[in-house]
Amino acid sequence: MGEARRGVLRNRADVRTLGFAACFFALVVVQLVWRPPLLGWGAPLWCATCLFAFIGAVSTHNVIHSPMFTRPWMNDAWRVVQTLWYGQPVSLFVPVHNHSHHKHAQTRKDLTRTTKVRHRWQLVNLLTGIQWQKAAARDSKAYFTEQARRGRKVARLFRVESVVLVVAYLALLAIDWKGALVYVIVPHQFGATCIRGINFLQHDGCAYDLDGYDHSRNFVGSWFNWLFLNNGYHTIHHMRPGLHWSVLADKHAELVAPHIHPALDVPDFGAWMWTHIVWPGERRRFDGAPWEDMPGGDGPDEPWSFELEELYTRQFGPREERRRKAS
Repeated sequence: MGEARRGVLRNRADVRTLGFAACFFALVVVQLVWRPPLLGWGAPLWCATCLFAFIGAVSTHNVIHSPMFTRPWMNDAWRVVQTLWYGQPVSLFVPVHNHSHHKHAQTRKDLTRTTKVRHRWQLVNLLTGIQWQKAAARDSKAYFTEQARRGRKVARLFRVESVVLVVAYLALLAIDWKGALVYVIVPHQFGATCIRGINFLQHDGCAYDLDGYDHSRNFVGSWFNWLFLNNGYHTIHHMRPGLHWSVLADKHAELVAPHIHPALDVPDFGAWMWTHIVWPGERRRFDGAPWEDMPGGDGPDEPWSFELEELYTRQFGPREERRRKAS
């Protein structure tokens, strides 16, 4: 859908985002008030809460790339709401994802690179592939310390989001600690874990030619992308991270699909997960070659710049910008 000419939303498609957010908060309230039995009719409600928490993590990813609203104060307020939906300060996404990952994907400056895990069975790699969190905490602290020293807005937003989240958690725990744990904190952790896992799936075994098209895997099924706000279209997202999520399918068809290796466009997410991750789940390159034949390797993290401020990303990624200038 196109850009909205009037109103508060920059893009009408984000009505879906607002609807998903309303579903998550409504499910949390219903369960905290009525306490449905988890081994009975409450089980589907709890599973739905975890699902919408995952969608909240996806929406957080979208929000830190492209603002939702036409007015800056609305975007700032939404980041607070989004923080309560995601379960972590939204601005915490910026250093690790926008700077480390997007600007240095799969290199030693990328804290989330998939080469940090080295098992042959992909299910083990997926389950252990979030071991970069300690490094992320270290570099995020350095980033926000530098941003605060420079008096940047992203540091102020991070403080506000953190305070609101801590106060909300403490209040919920004080009122009903069991309900807060089961219906809020666990779904939040589930959503955060899933968004990290999707990043692993979309990059592991892909080419290291970051100026080409084969550096990311795309899940192009219609149901997957309707539910997860086009998060399956990852190649075009790296090429043009500032694009709104609603246009990624069309841009993928136009700019990526004619050039990418066909194995990197996955139509059936569930079937691919079973054969490539669960069983036999053998770790291989995207083209079927042994994973050990991948160039490079892994080693210690390398430092990246903590000085750049970024509330949202530019339309073109650094590599796409170089390609445009060279053409």
